[in-house]
Formats: sequence, structure tokens, C-alpha cells
Amino acid sequence: MVIDAMAAAGYDYATCHVPGFGFATGERDALSTVSLNEGAVIKDWESFDRYVWPDPSSAGFSILEQAAHYLPEGMKLMVMGPAVCWKT
Repeated sequence: MVIDAMAAAGYDYATCHVPGFGFATGERDALSTVSLNEGAVIKDWESFDRYVWPDPSSAGFSILEQAAHYLPEGMKLMVMGPAVCWKT
């Protein structure tokens, strides 16, 4: 598990993702480098208004409670989300 690996490497945090929470993106070319703008689906106010935003209540946040019981004392979770990081 990632928590074990991070703890063994001396980190005081472990990273995780919340299942079922993410933002839709457009197609991207499979190149060795990709622009951060490639695959963007929001390009103007019109596309912003049409965008179907994810519902956080449908995400699997229970993984955070499960991981919290497994974390060694003093260790924290860094929850990686779509282009953001939440510290718990």
C-alpha cells in the first residue's frame, strides 16, 4: 500500500485519490509532452455554463476514513484531486 511505502521511505505524509471524483476532459494526443491547455473543455463562458460539474456526494470519501485508521501516528494524507491537493 502507498501508506506503507511512504512511511518506509521516511515521509510524514502519503498521497491518495478519492475514487469517483474528477473532472471531464477532452481528448488529448498521446505525445511525450502535452500542453496543460490540451483537452480543455471550458474555453469560454458558454462552455463554462454547459459544463456538467461533478457531484462530490457521489465520490467515495469513505476511503479517507479507512486510511485514517491505517496511518501511523503523526502521518497525514495528501488527497490528490483534479489539479488540486487537499491536506487532511
